[in-house]
Amino acid sequence: MKTYTHEELKEILKLHKMWLLEKERGKRADLSGSDISCSNLSCSNLSGSDISCSNLSGSNLSGSELINAILTDDIKIKSKKPVKYYIGSDYYCLFVGSIIKIGCEVHYYKD
Repeated sequence: MKTYTHEELKEILKLHKMWLLEKERGKRADLSGSDISCSNLSCSNLSGSDISCSNLSGSNLSGSELINAILTDDIKIKSKKPVKYYIGSDYYCLFVGSIIKIGCEVHYYKD
């Protein structure tokens, strides 16, 4: 799995923010297949990003936006305990075993 330094991740998020505002200037965040466990992604706008096949265990997503982000059934959450990530003030992701709950929607994935 690809790993990123704090500075590399910061640059990816900066370019993604630019891409959200003006597609020609920035670059869509492609974090697919990466190990971004224990990363501080709080208050990040990850809308439209690709985080499929990524390890998000222990990452802080509080206050983040994930509208239209690519969350395939390959997201790796390496925890047997429920893991809860807040997305904005109204929604959260809850990972329990093979269940992902985003707001009031429930999704399933296979490990």
